Amino acid sequence: MGSPTIEEMIDATILMLNDPEVLAASSDADKFAEMVGKASKSAKMYSLTISNPTQRARVTQAADSLGKIGDKIGSSLDMRENIVDVTVALAAWKSIDPNKVRSNPKAAAKAYGRMFAAVGRLAEKAPFPISSYGTFLSGMENFFEDIRDKWDPESPNTPRGRMMRKVMAM
Repeated sequence: MGSPTIEEMIDATILMLNDPEVLAASSDADKFAEMVGKASKSAKMYSLTISNPTQRARVTQAADSLGKIGDKIGSSLDMRENIVDVTVALAAWKSIDPNKVRSNPKAAAKAYGRMFAAVGRLAEKAPFPISSYGTFLSGMENFFEDIRDKWDPESPNTPRGRMMRKVMAM
């Protein structure tokens, strides 16, 4: 098998870019980063089949460049996720008014849950030992609301609450 011409490589690239899977991936940054990484690996594998050393070097260089682009997209997405989590945690913290926790415990429970879940997602990415708390904290999004509901004596989800409802209905 002879080495492909530049025109054949361009045609193959255009064909790949018109692929429905690639088009769908380009609208989602995570999928796009993954697709660029796959393209880089494919190009590296393809370069092994090229007999002309100059063309092989050019394809390998292009594959390395694609890999670097995919890495940059991935690190940008990670940074974006971290910024979102910090923003969510801060917004939740700011929404907790100590004077209104007693008067609106449901809103406070939701805010605490959002805050702990966001901090947990950040902790999962931190070094050990902080990362060991990440899964626990990130699973607390509904914890406070569920606990509040279970401990509320007037809640229909507690034995006392169900009993009170039966008595009130009589």
